[in-house]
Amino acid sequence: MKSMTRATGMKVRSFLAGIGLLAIASIAHAQPEKALQLAALEGNVPKIEAALQTGVNVDAVTAEKQTPLMLAAYKGHAAAVSRLIKAKANINAGDQKQMTALMFAANEGYTPIVQALLAAGANPNAVDADGTTALLLAAFKGHADTIQALAAKGADVNAASPVGTTPLIAAAWAGHAGAIEVLLRNKADVRAVDKNGLTALRAASFKRHSACVKLLEAAEKK
Repeated sequence: MKSMTRATGMKVRSFLAGIGLLAIASIAHAQPEKALQLAALEGNVPKIEAALQTGVNVDAVTAEKQTPLMLAAYKGHAAAVSRLIKAKANINAGDQKQMTALMFAANEGYTPIVQALLAAGANPNAVDADGTTALLLAAFKGHADTIQALAAKGADVNAASPVGTTPLIAAAWAGHAGAIEVLLRNKADVRAVDKNGLTALRAASFKRHSACVKLLEAAEKK
């Protein structure tokens, strides 16, 4: 699970490095693509409108292949996300690590944005280059409402990473009792085992998350 923590941190650092905010801002006036990216990053809908009126590609990517929709989703700009969806942005585009807008929003717990993306056709079971789903990211962060939104639209609550980490194991390891409750209500497999022999209960016990242990013990008895 330490590798999961490092991987999540690396994704965020990589994303921020790829944005190149100052570089984008310095040439935005001359390049419609950069103007759109900056407007999305800022959540500035009027500037998004102005950029789109130039005929710019709504999916113009940064150096790390991040689209304006991904930038807006990552920063939590719901209105900007809605405008880009209306402009027919590619909902399921992935960056160079195959992170989608849905994954960025789920990782941050922006449930209204997650719902908007799902309603527009985002794939709830897409995986990034590390084999991680949006729901697994939300579980590790403890975003219970986001987990429910994903599950309600068909996200597999038992989809595991390549090393067998399920959303329930991730939530248990991180100590998120609320996330565990939501996952259990949505039929998460309490007996799933990862490649290190770790179940959700063992993970919670090892990390001494007593509230999580109590929930998982009760679930295992059913």
